[in-house]
Amino acid sequence: MEMVGEGAFVFGYEEVLTDEELRTCLKVLCMSAEEFAEYKDNEGWEEDDEEEETLTYQKVAGLPLSWRRILHSGAELAMKAYATDLHSDQRILDDSAHYAKLSSRQKYSLQVRYGQKRILQRLMERTAG
Repeated sequence: MEMVGEGAFVFGYEEVLTDEELRTCLKVLCMSAEEFAEYKDNEGWEEDDEEEETLTYQKVAGLPLSWRRILHSGAELAMKAYATDLHSDQRILDDSAHYAKLSSRQKYSLQVRYGQKRILQRLMERTAG
């Protein structure tokens, strides 16, 4: 855990906002025991002169399969933590009569929850396979 941090990553609607941390975590999680020992002995990687491009959702689809599987599993777990699914929230948003009955706090919560689920759904679509 020292090597990869807390493992919380921030995904925006267009890109991964903590892409450097995500790449590091995925690299460490997919290392062999020998690679990890070397990584630990070196206290990380040498700084690369080459700056990696921002990790957009299109680029996520091109990540190594082992990385995509980890991301997909994490997104699935996060999605399962919600009491409702994406389609249930969509139905409430589409039903103006039902939506009008919600308090302002419930409306904001629904909108945030729906947005988070859309991001997770998008990540799962890009990492499937």
